[in-house]
Amino acid sequence: MTMTESTASNVKNMADSRPSASVKKVPDSRPPAAVKKVMIVGLPNSGKSQIFNNLTGEYTIVANSPLTTITTRKTKRRIGSETFEITDTPGLHSLYVHSEEERIVRETIFTENPDVLIQCIDANRLKQSLVLTADLLTLGIPMVISLNAIDETTRRGIWIDSDGLSRIFGIPVIESMALHGQGTGALKDAIAEARKGKLEIHYGDIIENGRLSIEGQLRSDFPHRRIASLLIMMNDPFIIGQLEDTHSKAETGGLIRESETIRDSFRGNINHIINNKRSQWINEAIGMTVKRQKVAPREFSRHVARLSRHPFFGIPILFLVLYVMFFLVVNVANQVSVWMTDMLWLPVETA
Repeated sequence: MTMTESTASNVKNMADSRPSASVKKVPDSRPPAAVKKVMIVGLPNSGKSQIFNNLTGEYTIVANSPLTTITTRKTKRRIGSETFEITDTPGLHSLYVHSEEERIVRETIFTENPDVLIQCIDANRLKQSLVLTADLLTLGIPMVISLNAIDETTRRGIWIDSDGLSRIFGIPVIESMALHGQGTGALKDAIAEARKGKLEIHYGDIIENGRLSIEGQLRSDFPHRRIASLLIMMNDPFIIGQLEDTHSKAETGGLIRESETIRDSFRGNINHIINNKRSQWINEAIGMTVKRQKVAPREFSRHVARLSRHPFFGIPILFLVLYVMFFLVVNVANQVSVWMTDMLWLPVETA
């Protein structure tokens, strides 16, 4: 190979070894997908944390009892094609709160304004749970109801028409047995189909007109003005503090005077009137959706428990239990002790 050919070859090799020009990437102009907020609420001990565990695959304990954590727990999970931030909360009886713990849950709902609410209802406490349902429907947030422990009501001979509840409330109602994970798949599907419900309760002209008047005086950025106006009329112990944080003294004073005028226009208690109207709505919903068998299956344990509390049969059962315990301790336990001594302890001691 001549020097000229060698030089040309080296030049070619150097050219081939040079890095090629990098292709400039065009940044993705599409906005990131929004994370939707899902909040699980319900009465204490209604299975909320178990629903949270089933949806997220995590483990949490949230309770209102002493020496337990009274906080919310959040985690992000992808359900279908969307990402959700799922929040577990302590127990809540209604949006008219009576404790600091319930106030925290209510303020979390008001401030975070979730995209979907999942109300976990213990089927054994349906009537008590529907008090909270009435409040949540007033918020106008898309909802799903998880009707938990449906197997227990079936054993007691009680049948709940979940489809009927769905028609009355206008939202999906999913039957579940959270402890066993049953119904979790249907609940995940229902989250994407959550919608605003309907609440057909008319409190009377004075209350309705008063609510509209107070709602009109609230600032436009005040959260959930419809339910807030009812809470102001009901003299909720915590709503005034929230008003003072967002309104001037003059505005807050005007709202307080307006609510006092409305309450004074009733001979009775306005809270009782509102609660009675809701109780009537709840009783009608239960009457249309809950059926009890005339002959309910009886469990042996329930039957024995009922007899043990009976004033006539309870005393003989007590003496029977005491006699059985005495017999087991004096006879059976002694025989077992003699056998263990002969077969175990003596051979070891004399070995």
